[in-house]
Amino acid sequence: MKKIYLLLIIIIHFNVFSQENLSNEGYFNSKNDKEYNIYRDTISNKYFLINDNGKIKLKNYKYIGNLSNQILQCLDDKNQMIFLDTRFKKLKKTRLALSVCGTVNTYEYNIEKK
Repeated sequence: MKKIYLLLIIIIHFNVFSQENLSNEGYFNSKNDKEYNIYRDTISNKYFLINDNGKIKLKNYKYIGNLSNQILQCLDDKNQMIFLDTRFKKLKKTRLALSVCGTVNTYEYNIEKK
């Protein structure tokens, strides 16, 4: 009976402390139609981009976000904002289009550094 209690304590101990340390924050489709998932490590609070095969494309960013599936917005360790296109090339200036369902206009907005 003591062995059963000991085994239960060990199992409960591992279940309590074995928490998931990855949080799926979204996805991004590249130019060659590969889908990448944006993950955040909940322990170090760093973001990274990984494809379906497990290959890491971007890592150790403070933030990675998908802007309307056209541009990735990244924040590096020096708090510099980086914008990447669907080919993962850096953009100096971004131009995003915002479409609304129905017969209304299409709006465009720019992000500029001042």
